Amino acid sequence: MRAPVLIFGVAAVAFSVCPPVDAQQPENPSYQLSVGNGTSAPGGSVTLPVLLTNDGSDIQGWSFGICLDDTEIVVDSAALGSTTQTIRLGDPPDFEQINIEPGGWTMGVVICFFACAILPQGTDYELAVADYSVLAGVGSNIPVCPCSTIGQPPINAVVVINGISVPPVKICGNVQVQPLIPFVRADTNADTFLDLSDAIWILNHLFQGGPAFNCNGANDANGDGSLDTADPIYIILYYFAGGVAPPAPFPTCGFLANQSLGDCVVFPGCP
Repeated sequence: MRAPVLIFGVAAVAFSVCPPVDAQQPENPSYQLSVGNGTSAPGGSVTLPVLLTNDGSDIQGWSFGICLDDTEIVVDSAALGSTTQTIRLGDPPDFEQINIEPGGWTMGVVICFFACAILPQGTDYELAVADYSVLAGVGSNIPVCPCSTIGQPPINAVVVINGISVPPVKICGNVQVQPLIPFVRADTNADTFLDLSDAIWILNHLFQGGPAFNCNGANDANGDGSLDTADPIYIILYYFAGGVAPPAPFPTCGFLANQSLGDCVVFPGCP
């Protein structure tokens, strides 16, 4: 991705809602506005970027709405993306507005009122990031889409080129809703028993490049949030020296109080 290039002079920057874009104006494939993809458990959260690829001319500003089905997913917050934060001479743009609306949210940006900076050709510029709460159940695939139907008045999805609004190609993101995986803390080899083999399994993984199941919760035997030498030592002390038992979920399969998908991806020891 290229950094924004500086130009100097005076520019006529068109606000995307005045005049409105002709409904018959085709999307220009030189510009692609997309939402990222993500995964979440039911009731979990996910962060998705809004990205812009510019294969055309210098961009002076942009606007868009993001549409969603708020019976399946709701937006909690939205903020400037990494590109937008420094787009004007290392600073945020001269004008930026983000609004949370029923059924989605909107963004409008003018980079510089006096043409001091533009967005040149480049790939996957991060315009914004938004946090969402997932309401839909397991197996759902939730679309989150750029659109021109959100806001009062509706905010058009456009990029501004030489003061003219140009509709980009709009590409939806998708949130897959997956089930949480139950596990047993400290049963690192997922054989349904906690014993010396679990400590050896982790030591082999840490120091010999051995295998490990992608289940951070099970591997984190002492529950301190990290996988290191303290975990096999904790198992040995519990198993041989009457040490403190591992935190829940233990000794049977279960979940963390606020478990996310990343806490355990694979654990064959639980049904």
